[in-house]
Amino acid sequence: MPVNNQNKLLFLEQLGKTLNKSPDVLRDLLQKHATILGLKKKKNLVVDDENLVLNIKAIVEAKERGIADNDIPKALLLWNRIRRYGDFNIHAYGSLLMELKDYLSHTTQSKENSASIQDESPFFFEHINLRATPQILDFAGVKELVKTRGIYNKILNETGENLIHLFRVFKLEGHKVVMDYSTGLMWQQSGSDHPCTLKKAKHYIDDLNSMKCAGFANWRLPTCDELACLTQRQQNTHELYIDDIFAPEQWHIWSSDHLKILPRAWVAYFNDATIKISLNKKSYVRGVRTALISP
Repeated sequence: MPVNNQNKLLFLEQLGKTLNKSPDVLRDLLQKHATILGLKKKKNLVVDDENLVLNIKAIVEAKERGIADNDIPKALLLWNRIRRYGDFNIHAYGSLLMELKDYLSHTTQSKENSASIQDESPFFFEHINLRATPQILDFAGVKELVKTRGIYNKILNETGENLIHLFRVFKLEGHKVVMDYSTGLMWQQSGSDHPCTLKKAKHYIDDLNSMKCAGFANWRLPTCDELACLTQRQQNTHELYIDDIFAPEQWHIWSSDHLKILPRAWVAYFNDATIKISLNKKSYVRGVRTALISP
């Protein structure tokens, strides 16, 4: 049941008094960030909803600190994670926002020193551990993992959302990689130059490890879990459902998960936000490795 206008106006008026903000400013904020605030699932809006009010207050603080609208979900994730610790409050959050803002402003800068990756990890982020071991999956299995994660998929989970990532690009030994501090995974920014068969995809990964691409020899094909978490609801500037930080050429990527009969493996298609069995038996390869492990 959607929130009725009368209830919304009353809520904005009461919230405005609580936060000392204009109801018009708050109305615009709620419209822009309705999804991450969970407003579409609420029947009523009341200032007694402490969690909602705190989250709105956190967004107001983030905007006042100059966090861009498209980075608000990252700020809200930060706020909800530090709220677990009794010593943190909205004032401590404000100082961390400046660190977050500085961090986000450098996400496209390259780093030459591979040892800095561990040190660069924002201390306030816990890594989401995704399955790295290949599995035999049927259609129901793929659907279950997408639903369980709550990830957007145009066919399997249209009501899903984006996983909130903290990406940063590094240039290591001449190779550009994308570090995701939300999952602890390191990805190739691009991948294979051409689509290839699954057999050749495995050879491609072997070659990455033989040459120690970016200084590492534990590259592998990603699982459906890992690929699914790269999918986002919004199209990027190349009309792909994946962050612009990745090269656009590799728009459909082999996974390591497969049906009982090889080489029928699953492929992530970022042109239409789906995971399907390879349509033409050839896809691109984007290597991944587990770089950080949550304690």
